[in-house]
Amino acid sequence: MKKSVLLFAMICFCVSVFGQNITGAWNGLLTIQSKQMNLVFLIAKCGNTYSAILDCPDQDNYGISVRSVKFEASILTIQLANSDIQFVGKLNSNGSFDGVLNQAGISFPLRLSRPEADDMAIGKSQEEVSNVKGS
Repeated sequence: MKKSVLLFAMICFCVSVFGQNITGAWNGLLTIQSKQMNLVFLIAKCGNTYSAILDCPDQDNYGISVRSVKFEASILTIQLANSDIQFVGKLNSNGSFDGVLNQAGISFPLRLSRPEADDMAIGKSQEEVSNVKGS
């Protein structure tokens, strides 16, 4: 009986860690010197490769290019194109990524989480993310 319970727990753990779907919109609130800025990473997957774009709705800046997206061992790494900006975060138990946004050697704490239903209007569809990345 103990072996069955242990086996079931291990299977559930593997499915939750290795089967995590990170595609879609991920929202974060970046705070820099008492100013806050909403960030929305829109992640898509084609085969085994992830792609993304970044929206900054507070600055009316949409479709910012992302050079690379990696998700390995519960660690999400997003490197923006044409800049030295990078997000690195670890998937936590509530399904959010807790991490830091590094820019020019300065680190800012950032949590990325799935948007609430009302926030979905901010994001774009995965097809739009793929189209932007493919052009």
